[in-house]
Amino acid sequence: MFVFLNKENITVTLPKERVTELLNSREGLPYEPGNGKTMKEWVIIPLKDSDKWIDYAKEAMKFVLTLAK
Repeated sequence: MFVFLNKENITVTLPKERVTELLNSREGLPYEPGNGKTMKEWVIIPLKDSDKWIDYAKEAMKFVLTLAK
C-alpha cells in the first residue's frame, strides 16, 4: 500500500526526507494513525492540492517499488 484516501485527503508513503520537505513547506500534514505516534514515511496531502494527487501517488508508487528490490 502506498496511497489511501483519508477523509477528504490522501495519504502517501514517501522517503522520510521528502516527508520532512513537504511538512516544512506546509504542502503536507503529518500522518498519525490514531496511536499518538506520527509516521515518518507517511504524509497527508490535503484536498486543496487534489490537482497534484496523481503526481504524489506516482511518486509514492516509485518509492515503494524501490523498497521491493
